[in-house]
Amino acid sequence: MACGRLLRGRLIRTLGTTQVLSTGSLLAAVGMLAAALAPVAVVALIGFALVGLGLADVFPLAIARAGATSGSSGSPWPPPSATPACSAGPR
Repeated sequence: MACGRLLRGRLIRTLGTTQVLSTGSLLAAVGMLAAALAPVAVVALIGFALVGLGLADVFPLAIARAGATSGSSGSPWPPPSATPACSAGPR
C-alpha cells in the first residue's frame, strides 16, 4: 500500500482520477480472485499484494469524490435502507 500511495500523485497527473479509480478497482478484484482461488500460499500472498496495491489509491480517491459530490449537504448517517443490512450482519 505504501508503494501505491507514494505513486498516487504521479499516476493521477498522468492517467487522471477516473482511470486510476477503475484500474485500481480492477487490480484489487483480480488480486482478491487470485487470493480466493489460490492453490498454494505464494499465489494467495501475491493476490493480497495486488489487493493492497489496487486499494491504496482507490480508497482515498473514493472518499475525496464522495466528499466533493455531497458537499455540505451530505449526511453522516447511513440511509434507512442500510440500517437493516448493518444490524443483520455478523456479530
